[in-house]
Amino acid sequence: MGQREEVNIKEILRASRMGMWRVEMEEGKPPRFYADEVMDELLGIDREITPEERFVFHRLRIHPEDMQLFQEYSDKLTEVRTEIVYRYIHPVSGAMFVRCGGARDTSVTEYVAVTGIHQDISETVRIEKEKEAERRLAELNDSLRKEKRRQDIYYKELLDIENCGVLAYTMPGHKVIHMNAEALRMYGIESVEAAQRELGPLLRQVYYPDSEVLNQLKKLRNEDDMVDYECIIGKGKANECHALAKTKVVHIPTGERAVLTTFVDVSDMVMLKNALRRAEEGSRAKSSFLFAMSHDLRTPLTSIIGTTSSLLSDDSILSDAEKRELLENIENDSSWLLNMVENLLSVTRINDTVTHQVNKTPEIVEEVVAEAVQRLKKRFPSASIIVHVPTDYLLIPMDAILIEQVLINLLENALIHSGSSHSPELTVTDHPDHVTFCVKDFGHGLNPDVIPDIFSGICHNTGSVDSHKGMGIGLSICKTIIDAHNGYIEAKNHTNGALFLFTLPKEEEENIPCSQK
Repeated sequence: MGQREEVNIKEILRASRMGMWRVEMEEGKPPRFYADEVMDELLGIDREITPEERFVFHRLRIHPEDMQLFQEYSDKLTEVRTEIVYRYIHPVSGAMFVRCGGARDTSVTEYVAVTGIHQDISETVRIEKEKEAERRLAELNDSLRKEKRRQDIYYKELLDIENCGVLAYTMPGHKVIHMNAEALRMYGIESVEAAQRELGPLLRQVYYPDSEVLNQLKKLRNEDDMVDYECIIGKGKANECHALAKTKVVHIPTGERAVLTTFVDVSDMVMLKNALRRAEEGSRAKSSFLFAMSHDLRTPLTSIIGTTSSLLSDDSILSDAEKRELLENIENDSSWLLNMVENLLSVTRINDTVTHQVNKTPEIVEEVVAEAVQRLKKRFPSASIIVHVPTDYLLIPMDAILIEQVLINLLENALIHSGSSHSPELTVTDHPDHVTFCVKDFGHGLNPDVIPDIFSGICHNTGSVDSHKGMGIGLSICKTIIDAHNGYIEAKNHTNGALFLFTLPKEEEENIPCSQK
């Protein structure tokens, strides 16, 4: 507590004419009376005196008619918390009415120690008629007890209707002092009694996204401090709750240290935030997909337009063989466009199905690879591709056209984006339960920063000198196709370039959505 806070508290106590005191009684020794500055002012002590002298000073100025009542009150203080209203003779101001409350300090066992407050309530009492003074004194003592009960009920009801969860427990000891209805709901517990029985497991079920928070909270065992943080109560359970929390160490009237935590449920806000994030990611992926699709469609369309223009400009100078060659080029490019559109529609159908699965038939792996390479060489006649396939006959369930499209995309990326003249390699490896397809180039490799989400559909700078042209039809489509085949696809760098690898299972698997595998 800072000096400014201490000054403010003293001012508040002085304005309230409320002082704090402590009496210690040890066998064989005179009683000791300790007091703060305000208490000494209320007693009329204006000089430094010993605790023993203060005890005698106070006792000598208790009104004689109230001495027996005060003695009974003092005796009760050693056992239970209690209050009294009595008259005190101030050395200067004369008789004053005092409300005094206290309780035994149970943390002290070597001797009896009692702490409490001393408040001047003369003004309250003096407004009553003199003849009703005795009755008022009795009523005041009773009203104090009733007020306390009303306040307890009021604050409990107030906390229960708050949207903020409140949990307070002693430390050490872990005795639950209070847990309001909102806190019970957030923790998924029925009652404070149940919370008391299960407090340890309840506290351990809280997850902290920021791992440093747990260290900060552990420091509260020995430090009076406050920690603000985010947490998830019951992570992974049906009652999972995201909350903003504040934990503070306080000292309760008994003198015990207690941990007070308030929670604000922000689960709806987190859900909305995640939904917005997914929507933004979907929008970016859609834009990237459309860009990649337009890029791959543009190349054959440009070829068709150029060839058609040549035929229309002046076909008289072209030989029949040249005209036939140009028409064959138009046919090949048109077929390529048709196949691409069909493949895009197939991917769309995959995304529209509940299970994201495709109709697979047994296909010869070597023939699928050969067809993909042949189709790619129609676009890149001078391209050289090194192919390694097993000598054994491999029959794998797949949609051949879609798998060819994946191979073409990966090989095209290796040819265009690697920045190397070295021929890319396509290697097929046989495993007991699956087949692996690996496309390897020998260029500059992939930017490590984009590898984790390279299949997300978002346009990235892959590190290629030609990266502004995009990554073909899109690696996201490759992943969609492989996921639909219950396979696995990944991208990484090897010593001399980039490597894309995907797997296909040998046996038809149960149609399980990839998101659930």
